Amino acid sequence: MKSKTIPILFVIIAAVLAGAFFVIRYFFAGNDDSLTRAKIVTLSTTEESDTDDNKKLSMVEAEKYETFVPLFSNETLISTLTFDFSNDGYDDEVIVVRKVGSDNLWIIPGLYNPDTGNYSRVEQIATPFSRTRTFSYSGMDLIGDHTNALIYQGLDDNGNYVMEIFVCRIISSTRIYFENIGSFSSDGTVFIQQTDRSENYELGISKGESYSVWVYKSDIPENATEEQKKTTSLNQIQQEYTFNKATSRYELSREIKVTAGRIAAKELSRIQDGTVETFAAFLDGLWYKKSNEDNNIRYMYFDYATREIIQ
Repeated sequence: MKSKTIPILFVIIAAVLAGAFFVIRYFFAGNDDSLTRAKIVTLSTTEESDTDDNKKLSMVEAEKYETFVPLFSNETLISTLTFDFSNDGYDDEVIVVRKVGSDNLWIIPGLYNPDTGNYSRVEQIATPFSRTRTFSYSGMDLIGDHTNALIYQGLDDNGNYVMEIFVCRIISSTRIYFENIGSFSSDGTVFIQQTDRSENYELGISKGESYSVWVYKSDIPENATEEQKKTTSLNQIQQEYTFNKATSRYELSREIKVTAGRIAAKELSRIQDGTVETFAAFLDGLWYKKSNEDNNIRYMYFDYATREIIQ
């Protein structure tokens, strides 16, 4: 009798569970909106789709180029950069804008106020650049006093390489300005020669050595004839500018004249091992055509790290 009762109990339990499953499924599936929701699909034309994509792109760009420095109605934001130029331990902001009625780019530093949490415009700096691709700006401690200088550089519309260096001067809360401590222009190139600094400088205990600025330009005499330009255009003048603490400016400290033959020999010695890496390092950077008879600047930028060439 016991052996027949056990199978009957299993059958009854199974029937009860099955009935409960169907009841639960009916009530919860039919009455609970959280399990199944209807979606309305609206078909859009290609024009509407493109408009939506453009709106989304505009929103993304607006978020990407958000700035803390207040803009005027006649200004369009191009880019932003954050670093501490006031040496107060808080990051300030430097922005680049275009102004209505001006083709050139303008730099506007914004000083952060830790008491209010706002950024106030210091003063605008006009640049000789109208193209964003041939222009860059950054912050770096050039002097070695643990204060970041504002540096902008690149090719101007005449094909000359320009570099300007500014430091922030804070006289009082109402007297804040940027002082130009270095101004360079060349038909060749201008670059900052960085050197190793002491461990005490890295720890903030002492000041470091100031970096030099090198200017390479063609050795062409003033009022030179076309024939003289052809024969001397490959000769080069190399100038080293160092920071003078007494005048608070970069001044010429050394000048070297190099003939075309020496330049060619030096450049060849840099790539004579024949490896791809050495030749890539030689090409890396900005190259441009010196002659601009048709007033069109032609340049190429080799970026071996990203395998990219910009024309």
